[in-house]
Parts: sequence; C-alpha cells; structure tokens
Amino acid sequence: MDAITATRAAGITRNPWNLSLTPGGSSGGSAAAVSAGMVPIATGSDAGGSIRSPAGFTGLVGLKPSHGRIPRDRETLFSCYGALTTTVADTARYLDVVAGPHPADRMSFLGGASSYETAIEALDVTGLRCAWSSDYGYAVMDDEIVHIARNAAEALVQAARLVVSSHELRLRNHRDDWLIVNASRGWHELLASGCNEADLKRMSPRPQAAFRRGSIVDMACFTAAERNLEILRAEFGRFFNEDADILLSPDAATTAFAAEGPSPALIGGRDATDTGVEPLHFVANTCWNPSITIPAGITRDGLPVGLMITCRVGRDDLVLRLAKIWEDAQPWPHLAPGYAAS
Repeated sequence: MDAITATRAAGITRNPWNLSLTPGGSSGGSAAAVSAGMVPIATGSDAGGSIRSPAGFTGLVGLKPSHGRIPRDRETLFSCYGALTTTVADTARYLDVVAGPHPADRMSFLGGASSYETAIEALDVTGLRCAWSSDYGYAVMDDEIVHIARNAAEALVQAARLVVSSHELRLRNHRDDWLIVNASRGWHELLASGCNEADLKRMSPRPQAAFRRGSIVDMACFTAAERNLEILRAEFGRFFNEDADILLSPDAATTAFAAEGPSPALIGGRDATDTGVEPLHFVANTCWNPSITIPAGITRDGLPVGLMITCRVGRDDLVLRLAKIWEDAQPWPHLAPGYAAS
C-alpha cells in the first residue's frame, strides 16, 4: 500500500539504477533483485500498481494479469499475482507455469492461451484498434514521461500494424473510491490476522495512514465508494467493447523518487495530491483487465520510463504479444547499469 518499499521493521530498499531512489512499491524488493541481476525472475502482487510501478521505475517487464488468471488461496477484489522479469519470454513462461483454474479459487479462469510462449511469437494483432491516453482524463503527469511513453506507443503501433482509434478516454478520477474500499477491506483483514497497535506502528507512514483511515470507514461511505467503482467498471468495459482493443499509456506519473519517501506532492510543478504518483494503475485492478508495463525509454537524467499496455479482460495473450513486438523492435537493457547477472 505504498509507492516505496520501506518499513521500520525491514529498512529501505533501493533502486539499482540510482541507490538514492526507490524501486517503487510494494513489490520493490522483487524489482530491485531482478534489476540488479540477483535473480532472473521474482514474483509479486498487484492491487493498484505494485508490480507495474516497480517495473517502470527499474526498467523491467511487470505483468498484472487478468483477475483470476493466476489462482489465489483466497478471493480478493483488487489484487493479482504476477511477476517481474527482464524479458517478455520469461513472463510468458511464468504465466504458462502458474495460470489455470484451481478448486480453491472459484474466480480462477478455465480458459486462456494454450501457450503464452507460443502466443508472443505467433498471435496476429494486425488491424486491432489501439487508443492512446496520456492521463486517462484526470491524472497529473510529468511532461517528459508522457513524451517518452507516447513516442514508444507510436512506434509500437507501427511495428504491430495497429489501427489508431480516434476515441479519447475521459474517465473520472475514482482513485479515492479505490483507496476507501481497499483500506477498509485491508483494515478488517489486519484485524482478522491478529495485527495490533505495535504491529501497525512498524509500518511505513503511508500504509499505516491508509489502514487507520480504513478503520473509520462506515457502511454508507464504503457503499458509495463501491457504487462509484461500479460506474468505472461499466465505463472501462464500454471503452474496450466499443472504442478500442488496446489502450496504451505512460506507466507512472513520475520517475523514481527518494528511496525513503515521501511520494512527491508536486509533479511537473502541479499539485498531484488527488492523483498521486501511480494514478492510472488502479483502474485495471478495479476492472480486472490485464495490464503490462515494459521499458519505453530513458529520461534526460538517465532513469527508466515505462509504457503500459492494457487490454480487455481475458486477453493476457494480447498484452504479452504486443510487449514482445515492442521488445523486438526496441530491445532494452536487461539490468541496471553497472550490474551483471549472478
């Protein structure tokens, strides 16, 4: 529940690209380990960007699959398992290994690609409709990041022979509704796990504040937030049904920031309090769409920027195929500068 990986219990995790900066959160440890060459692949979980944001901050591939693609031992409203890797092929093989139905998870998918490793090489995407959004209609974004991601998106459209959709995605900002529902459910799960006040105080400030907020959410507030998220699901579903097959966007609103936090309140000189550094990720979690972040380029300061590819629910094969087309067209460095695989 944080855009950094730092706790009073375990200390600060740092970004191999620049040790003064964060690798993101909450799967920042996974991202740092893969980007530094310590391991070839690391698992993670993503309830609102916790795989994709670290991937963008560390120059990796980060997949949040369709909700239910990878079974879980308990049902969750937003969170999915996934992985951080250096190549799309590694992500596809990971999904081939872990995807599929499981009796412990009634939401787990029965179908899917027979082989994601095959799909990334063979799936025909020619002529599919592709839309670009720099901000989903509401987010405060850094101009340099938007520029880098848009250039990558335009090149991917050409490489994959996609058709550009003229539709402009204009969603309302439901991030606060997502926070209310997520924090409330998280608080009650903490209580059920036996968490006490001393445990809470060992957390970093942002998740601690989120859980405390969740503790005071009443039923009327929770119901109103969930109703607003239902509106978001309907709007996003219509977009993929009527206007586009593929949505391309920047990953995060900014590049990696101070490892110890806090998240910047100003992005590009504008107040980002209401949208944060990860303003777009939660939409795919709320609506259960597959979404992948891949390297788009490098800023003037030498930091990686991510391109996010999101498709309709169930089309994990499509997000992976598009990621592979971009990787073939524009190969990226597998590890942070100065590191080698162990």
